[in-house]
Amino acid sequence: MEVIGCAPSGKAADGLQSGSGIKSQTVHSLLNEFNGTTREDGTRSEPSRILSRNSVIVLDEAGMVDSRMLSRLMDATEQAGAKLVLVGDDRQLAPVQAGAPFRTLVERMGAAELTENRRQREGPDREASKDLREGRTREALQTYLDMGTLSVAETRDEGIREIIDKWSREIRADNLKDSVIGATTRAEVAELNRQAREHLKETGGLTGPGTEIRTTDRSGNFAGNLEFIVGDRIMFKNNDRKLGVKNGQVGTLEKIVTGNEIEFIVKMEDGRTVSFSPDRYSALKPWLCDDRPRIAGNDRREVLCPGQPAIHGPGTELCSGDPA
Repeated sequence: MEVIGCAPSGKAADGLQSGSGIKSQTVHSLLNEFNGTTREDGTRSEPSRILSRNSVIVLDEAGMVDSRMLSRLMDATEQAGAKLVLVGDDRQLAPVQAGAPFRTLVERMGAAELTENRRQREGPDREASKDLREGRTREALQTYLDMGTLSVAETRDEGIREIIDKWSREIRADNLKDSVIGATTRAEVAELNRQAREHLKETGGLTGPGTEIRTTDRSGNFAGNLEFIVGDRIMFKNNDRKLGVKNGQVGTLEKIVTGNEIEFIVKMEDGRTVSFSPDRYSALKPWLCDDRPRIAGNDRREVLCPGQPAIHGPGTELCSGDPA
């Protein structure tokens, strides 16, 4: 039997592989293996993977896969007579693209459900998580208030200041990778990243002169000129097999080599060191704060800030502009 793991992002695929032992990759790359890819001259490559009746595909974080992508995966599975197992939470974040097919499948067909909470270990946390999942939001928020893990600000600006103040009091060079600030909008993400990086510059967490590079998004489109400094936490936004990085992976910028060509040397969270020219790989961004879909599922102390309330368990700080 051939068991294949996949997930919407490279980081989620890594989590599936490390947690289950199933060799895993992104859904997008798996579909490319089934169907081939378009070459620069317009021709298509031959498929590099063939499914059979003995193949089992395990799709993790299925709730974040859009209708079109899940349809393609189901078609490939059905044509081969293989089996597709969907694993996820239909009540968590919906896909960025159109549709919520996993939720629809659960509603119409039913699903096996894990009911025992293994993530929150303390009594109040477990009860609050259960209340949230079952729609008892007021009770859950009251529990977090009583525990002191939820704070409320009168305005969004006050919430941002409170988040940065708390983060700056607790952050150190040796635990920077254990925390991430979350926000709802791109404007909030940009402002929180700016303020957090200013704090690190003032306290020596970022050292040396900044290097401005031209960055791109996942599609290769211009995403702005951004400054990078030694000590920066960097997120990779594209898969690159040659470089050995996946979308969503994070590392620390340890050295910037200048000369005829700029070179970044980054220590990844798994202990590897990768080096590259930002002229060749430019799908990068400083990563101290990100939007909620990006940080969902990270095993870190998460600090969530202004906008629509969201709870991510123990250690969470939530500041909202709507105390009610």
